[in-house]
Amino acid sequence: MQSPADTWWRWFYTNAPAAWMSAVVAITTLIYVLRTRKRPRRLVVREAAKSSLVRIWTSVREKIGITFEGRSIKTLGQIDFELLNEGSEVIQRPVVTFTLPDETRILDTHTAPEELQAERQMESCKVTVKLPYVNPFHDHRQVISLSVLVDGPTSPVKVAGAGEGWSVRHKRLPSDLRSALHEMRGFAVFTAYFAAAASYKDWAWAKFDIGAHRFSWQDLFILSPILFGLAAVATWGVSALKKASKRQPTGWRV
Repeated sequence: MQSPADTWWRWFYTNAPAAWMSAVVAITTLIYVLRTRKRPRRLVVREAAKSSLVRIWTSVREKIGITFEGRSIKTLGQIDFELLNEGSEVIQRPVVTFTLPDETRILDTHTAPEELQAERQMESCKVTVKLPYVNPFHDHRQVISLSVLVDGPTSPVKVAGAGEGWSVRHKRLPSDLRSALHEMRGFAVFTAYFAAAASYKDWAWAKFDIGAHRFSWQDLFILSPILFGLAAVATWGVSALKKASKRQPTGWRV
């Protein structure tokens, strides 16, 4: 009967270690290429939140008076946007136009950070934002917040803008169903991982007869996909939590 050390050395001189090393090198190279590749200059406009601060029933609307700078208000709402450059190069002097329904009146706008000195031009149901520049988010983590205070419906919103070498991508607020699925994705990922890990463990246990002898380094390599999967799932979970914790409310404090 061979000792665990002999089994280990025999396995070491097979093709298995070379296959594992090739897989690690290939995955590392793929990650490096994906992170360093040149991405097109694209200004992402994400709808962060929509809220109606005042909703009045039609039967009692005439009995209640609400004003903003002396003007009568029927339905006060706020829309928050986040703008970021998902490309690899700076976007110079982008101009983005936000158009709301015809019956909506734009009351005021707010951008952050204020030191960016963004220019805002308001019309009845349209606001045009002129930015001096937008740095790549991947390198600088720059996010520009825009809040629009309105009287009237907050949707649908049309976003337009384009220039030499750059374009705009509008990301709308997800539906209730999509939001529910998004909240459940963490549970689904962990459930799928543990189901796959249990199936692989049972298969490897029976295929290589791991339980019949003393646990060795060869057994550890055989079961390493479970460990790699756990590390990947844990990394994804921590990254998702960090992204969620970094999101701060924009616009006015009420």
